[in-house]
Amino acid sequence: MNRRPRTIARSVKRRKDRSRRLLKAVLIYETFAAGERARGFFEKLACSSGRTLEEQSWSFDGLRIREARNAAASAARKADIVAVCASARLELPGTIRAWLDMWVWLLDGEEPVFMALFDSPTAPQIASVRDYLSCLARRAELEFFVAYREITSSPAVRLIGDDLWPKSAEQAVLLWLKKK
Repeated sequence: MNRRPRTIARSVKRRKDRSRRLLKAVLIYETFAAGERARGFFEKLACSSGRTLEEQSWSFDGLRIREARNAAASAARKADIVAVCASARLELPGTIRAWLDMWVWLLDGEEPVFMALFDSPTAPQIASVRDYLSCLARRAELEFFVAYREITSSPAVRLIGDDLWPKSAEQAVLLWLKKK
């Protein structure tokens, strides 16, 4: 009796089950603080969804290096969620726009959720960045979510567990993850 095919089939099934329990996120951030706040959002999201977070982060500055851009695009291609975390910018740097185009070009049937996390409240200057990212998501036929960090009178540095992002953003992404 040949047990080998059955063992291989079980191994493949276990690997698929394990990958379903992971939440693969790629964060592209403008500042270290913005990246940390976004990481907190995704840690909370992973906990709420019962998944383990597998996150990779790259700074805007780091993506100036071609090898880093390639590695980030490859990781983002396999991610469940890709997020751009920015402050109040008038526009994204050319290297980030080039990276986004490369990532979208690499997608081959994958359908990650695409998020824009703005590290400041709604402001006129972020409208052009939000519109650019929204247009990119539409062109790539990706689900797109936007969240603005909630600003309060409490200290700028807060614990990761604190709610920095609107609950509605977390709930929308959780709902999307359940459908996937």
